[in-house]
This record gives sequence, C-alpha cells and structure tokens, in this order.
Amino acid sequence: MEHSSSRRIATSLIALALGNLALDGGLGCLLRSNDMRWAIFLVANLLIVVGLQLGQTMLLAFWISFSDERWYWRCAVPALVSASLVAACALCAGSGLGDSILGALAVQGLLWILVAFLVPLRRLRSWRLKRGGNSLPAEQKQYGIRDLLIWMAVIAVPLAIVRFLISLSTANTVSAGLRGILLLGLMLLPLLWLAILAALVPRGRRYSWTFAGGILAYAVIAVAVGAREFYNLVLAPFWLPRPGWVLLLLSMAIVSAIFITSTSVLWLNCLCIRRAGWQLVRPADRQLAPQ
Repeated sequence: MEHSSSRRIATSLIALALGNLALDGGLGCLLRSNDMRWAIFLVANLLIVVGLQLGQTMLLAFWISFSDERWYWRCAVPALVSASLVAACALCAGSGLGDSILGALAVQGLLWILVAFLVPLRRLRSWRLKRGGNSLPAEQKQYGIRDLLIWMAVIAVPLAIVRFLISLSTANTVSAGLRGILLLGLMLLPLLWLAILAALVPRGRRYSWTFAGGILAYAVIAVAVGAREFYNLVLAPFWLPRPGWVLLLLSMAIVSAIFITSTSVLWLNCLCIRRAGWQLVRPADRQLAPQ
C-alpha cells in the first residue's frame, strides 16, 4: 500500500513538472516574432515569462529549503527541473543552445540564492514542508556567524552582478529595460511569497486569512507603483506619439497581467503540492499535531 502511494505521489509530481514545462515552452514560442506591430504584446509576454520563471524558481527553492525528502528529491531533481524549465523556454523562443544553457545556469544561481535566504527559516524557526503535518518541528536554534555570512553573501553578490550588468548597458533602451525587469521582479517577490504561504499553511488558521488579505492589499499597491515605474522607464520614452493616459492604462494592464498570471500559476502549483499531502509546519503548529 505504501509503495503504491509513493508511486502515485511521484507520478503527480512528474505530471506537475511536465505541465510547467509545456506552459513555459508555449510562452517561449509566443516570443518568436519580429513583427514590430506586436511590440507591446511581446514586451508583456516577455515580462510574464520572467515572472513565471521567478515564481517557479521560488517554489523550487521553498521545496529545497523546507522539505525532508531524500536528497535526490530535495536537491537534485528540483535543480534539474529548474534548468529544464529555463532551457525549454529559451529554446522555444529561438535562442541558441549556448544561450539557453547560460540562462539555465543564471537561474540556477538565483535558485540557490533564494535557498540561502530561506534556509535560516529552517534552521532557526524550524519550518518544515511535511506530508500530513504529522511530525513536530525540530527545536529552534540560535543565530550564528555562519548564518550571518550566508546572508551577507547572498545580498552582496546579486547586487554586485546587477550593478555590473547595468553599467555595461551603455544604450538607454537596454538600461531602462533591465531596470524595469529588475524592479518588477523585486516587487513580485513578496506577492509570490504570500501566495506560497497562503496555499500551504494549515486550513482554517487565522494567519491563512491574514496571508490572503495581504495578497489583495499588496497586489493593489504593487500594481499602482509598478505601473507608474513601468510607464516612466519603458513606455513613456519610446512610445511618445500616443497620449499619456493611454500609456498609463497600458502600463496598468501589463503589470496586472504579469502579477496575476505569475501568482495564479504559482498558486495552482502549490495547490497541487498540497493535494499530494504536503503542508507547511511551523513552531506555532505544535499544539495542532496529533499526540
């Protein structure tokens, strides 16, 4: 019976990975166009792809950081899935094999940076992603010098890389595009984090409603701020013939599509994982576990 259950769970996870692979490949195919009449659509689709990849990477980092599965399910398979998702999307978009591999390696770096951010929650706060939530969390530990060094490294290295890339972008168009993508990505991260927590915390708890309310409040603020910045960084400098109010409405539509699509896909992934039996167990849930 246990063997049959494990096989069913493995099949569900494989199907989930293949579904994400097909979605990323399909969106990548939509990017294969040189028709400038569809420039706005291509920009919006590119940013949706970036947001989707960010959400998938964050979910895989969440799994690596908090899961108690065997090492290959916990580390090796998620890393392979992450690289495959990026490579498939890049290849379908028309990138060469070398560029696809480079993109997959770059996202691998992001994956392990996110893991480094999340691991202290496992070590210090005893967060776990467990099937059924039957096991109690481990005892909390103290913050150590190793945790401090890890956090300093994962903050300093990405900032240095971003600063280096932006300094190389001598053209205003490239610089504005990079800054726009970076800004929207940073604004999307808290929304994705709230979506993961809201989907995986135990049902009926007060903080689950808090996360849901936080998603709605943050989404409204993020769309307003993101639309304004996207308008100033991308649309206003390069689509001047159109009225400003049209560009502002277009900015709101693009940013809303990015946030809604990325968060919805991540939410569905989390619900599939929860359906397979996993949920987030935290120290506050000790009294909820069966005796």
